Amino acid sequence: MIQKNYLESIAGDGIVAKVSKGALIQHNEINSACVRSAGNNAACWVWQCKDAVIQYNEVYNTGLVNGNLDGQAFDSDYSSIGTIIQYNYSHDNDGGFVLVIAPEKRSYNVGTIIRYNISENDSKDVFEISGEVDNAAIYNNTVYQDEEHLTTLLRVNTYWGVSKSAVFCNNIFYSKGEGVVLEKTDNGRPLRGNITFDNNAFYGFA
Repeated sequence: MIQKNYLESIAGDGIVAKVSKGALIQHNEINSACVRSAGNNAACWVWQCKDAVIQYNEVYNTGLVNGNLDGQAFDSDYSSIGTIIQYNYSHDNDGGFVLVIAPEKRSYNVGTIIRYNISENDSKDVFEISGEVDNAAIYNNTVYQDEEHLTTLLRVNTYWGVSKSAVFCNNIFYSKGEGVVLEKTDNGRPLRGNITFDNNAFYGFA
């Protein structure tokens, strides 16, 4: 259990659970992680975990410097099963809200659930689905962007493989800016993989 901590000005990763079963990360505040490291870092994430729960955290001002390709508030990383990311407040993160990734053929990411979160003014890509992600469910989240944050709602990265199954349902996506893109893919490829949008509410997204 990792709870009730305050982290500020962290060079790379903020909180990471690795090779764990039932890890619980809750009621933490992470301010300005990933602000100096050249690695691929995120503020709060799990790696090779089963049934991890990340909840009731506030993450903001996560950086994206020195070649870091991630910079998200949250990340369900490879070789993880049943990760739940819920009831979090993510805002003003340079790399976006959340990454779900299975970056190698010998790896996997199965059953990630992302629900009941608020993402406000997160930059780059609010959501990123990367590689052979399987049975991901993203529902009942609220995403808000003001006029100054012209971002991408979803990036689908197929460099590591094509997603097997991801569903976005019952989410609210609200943008006050113009020209905000709903989705983009890597290397100019058209959208690939089994990704479904169902019963979401959109305002202001192209």
